[in-house]
Amino acid sequence: MRLWLGLASIVCACGLVGCDSFRLAPSGALTVRSVDLPDAPVVSGTFDTAVYAADDHQTLSVLLVDGPADAPRRVVHVRMFWRSRAGKTPFDPSATNSVVRYIDFRDGGVMVYGGGGLLRPKSTPGKASFSAVLANATLRRLDASAADGDAPADSLGDLALAEGSFTARLDADQAAALLHRVQLLVKEKLGYPRLVRRSAEQIDTHPG
Repeated sequence: MRLWLGLASIVCACGLVGCDSFRLAPSGALTVRSVDLPDAPVVSGTFDTAVYAADDHQTLSVLLVDGPADAPRRVVHVRMFWRSRAGKTPFDPSATNSVVRYIDFRDGGVMVYGGGGLLRPKSTPGKASFSAVLANATLRRLDASAADGDAPADSLGDLALAEGSFTARLDADQAAALLHRVQLLVKEKLGYPRLVRRSAEQIDTHPG
């Protein structure tokens, strides 16, 4: 995705071992790597669009899009529900303050991953731009579909880890429009809206 990476060492490692990578941009970067498939390529890069909407100083929604809005290649949606504060919030590698969705539209199908992670703001929500570091976002594959009924090309397996950093522009209207567009695309690829996961283990009320 032109998404990604907060840690330069990861970028360098990808350059040495081979990654599914994209061109870098000064707005930040993110990396997604498989947990259960250690030999799988690392997905890393930056993004074309980074916008966010803030409900208040504690909660916000971020959309990171690789590719054009009408035909994205990959999308990351982060919903922060409480704000960690540097020097005031004790760092806990297992802490979670955000819901993360990673959606991959490559190969004519879609793969939807979701889970939780720790978003550490570097600026105050509500300002013209918002910067943050995403750490230890553990993502489980929630749904997958492929073009022509073939099995999806899945290089991440059932469990993945996302981390990195980004700077997003405050634009509530564009963030809402992008999220709506992504939801429609996911519905089109899967054949049904990703509103509720009908299983005893999980109910997902946040599509895409």
